Amino acid sequence: MKCFPLIPKWEGDVEIHVLDDTITQEVLEEHLVQAGQFIGLGSFRPENRGIYGRFRLVNLKEKSSSQRSGAKNSSEVRMA
Repeated sequence: MKCFPLIPKWEGDVEIHVLDDTITQEVLEEHLVQAGQFIGLGSFRPENRGIYGRFRLVNLKEKSSSQRSGAKNSSEVRMA
């Protein structure tokens, strides 16, 4: 029998590097919102017929060119 922890309230910061110029910040935001609703994170996420792992996008901001680490586009994401 597998046991998984339940974390009722969580949040985190993620940095995403976009290597394709055709992916705009608006497109990235739309995909992150949908992923939070329908795909989720973790083993018991909705994509795996689970009921946990959903998240919501709290903030998406593009990093300035001086803060980027080699990627053409880099964004910071805050999820909860």
